[in-house]
Amino acid sequence: PRTPTCHPHDIKRSYPQDQDKGSWAMRRDLPNLTLDGGRVLHGGVLRDGAVGIGSGLICEPGAPRVDVTGYAVLPGAVDIGGKVTPGKADGRGLHRLATGAAMAGTTTLFVEQAADAERSEARSAEVNEVRYCPDILERLVIGSHEAKDITAVSTQLDARCPSAATFSHPSDAQRRRIEAQEGGFGAIARRLANLAAALDDRGVSYGSDGDVTAETREWMSMIGARMVLRPASRKAAATARAMGEPVILSATDILTGGTVRRGMAAALLGEGMCDALGSFGAPDAALRAVTALVSSGRMSLGHTWALISSAPAGIMGLSDRGGLVVGTRADVVLMELASLKVAATVTGGRLIYADAGIQTRLGAVFCPEALAAE
Repeated sequence: PRTPTCHPHDIKRSYPQDQDKGSWAMRRDLPNLTLDGGRVLHGGVLRDGAVGIGSGLICEPGAPRVDVTGYAVLPGAVDIGGKVTPGKADGRGLHRLATGAAMAGTTTLFVEQAADAERSEARSAEVNEVRYCPDILERLVIGSHEAKDITAVSTQLDARCPSAATFSHPSDAQRRRIEAQEGGFGAIARRLANLAAALDDRGVSYGSDGDVTAETREWMSMIGARMVLRPASRKAAATARAMGEPVILSATDILTGGTVRRGMAAALLGEGMCDALGSFGAPDAALRAVTALVSSGRMSLGHTWALISSAPAGIMGLSDRGGLVVGTRADVVLMELASLKVAATVTGGRLIYADAGIQTRLGAVFCPEALAAE
């Protein structure tokens, strides 16, 4: 592609609204380039290497080359636990979530949405407004004991086309009250089985959130809800692992400030009963968990980063991302090795975040005349 004339500091405008200006940084897509000199994550191990980006995909290294010495080149993070903070008067919750996720290295964001909430046009418009943001997908939350008409739910699934769904559980008091009203668990069990079949028919990945007992986990597995989010007991997590089902823990539950807390989620992680991490809170929670685990020496960067990239991508059936493989989406994160801070995030070949250091290195390659003039 033609090398445009620009000032290297123009790159700091990571969320441009006007793409008709001269700077290449004001364009949606990165030009073809190779990230060279960094430590590339392959198979859970950081090795010296180079990664090419072209036409929104990972490609063979070529020219021009951008020097990323001192950085780790990682696949983009896939966050299963995105959630918009309710009650914000300005209605910009999704915008803040997407921006925070981009700065934390998230390139694919599953945003939780209640099944009984209407898909608002305002929400869709807000997504479209955030041009430079992660790939946003919907995770539908369905109450396991909600009295839903299967036809209505099927119609809603067709209209919304969610990428994932999870069954949430009521409190014990609510469960007893609903089961008493419906004459026992039998009617609820049949409805759940029908809902699971509707999800299967549409190819939606689904699981359950907050299983308390081993029996609940076994029942959820029987209807096909084999993805286990935030198990509420060790028995539920152990039952899932015994059946070969993936366990996704909350990074927020693992952290106390910037350190790993002493709690059940951290204990499950330490015992190896964790297949992936999601934020389930602040959009940078998964990144902070990675930083805390690596800084404390508990886990290597390669192993920990896989918990928020390749592992959740595989669990959600996203075969086109989660690894730096030629031909897959160019979802790439640059992390400064000395500080473990995310320096740049690229989603599908689009630069959605870059700090000053990466701005300068990109400018040195694509704007050498401007840089020399300084």
